[in-house]
Amino acid sequence: MTIDKTKLDELIEKMKKEAQELGLDIEEKLDEAKEKWAETAATDPDTARRQLRAFWSVVGLIAGIIIGGCAVHFFG
Repeated sequence: MTIDKTKLDELIEKMKKEAQELGLDIEEKLDEAKEKWAETAATDPDTARRQLRAFWSVVGLIAGIIIGGCAVHFFG
């Protein structure tokens, strides 16, 4: 069974285009969220501070779970 090289190249190019479109969509959404947060920070700094604190608490919780899980796995 042989694989047609041109068909494979076409599929690869199609996947690259779709990945680029998805990447652009994600960047647009992040930019929109950043603008919204900047507007919130300008109008209500306390709310923006609470949102930022909540974000970093979630990041810290996830990092703690990962580090703790690795420690238990390797040393437990």
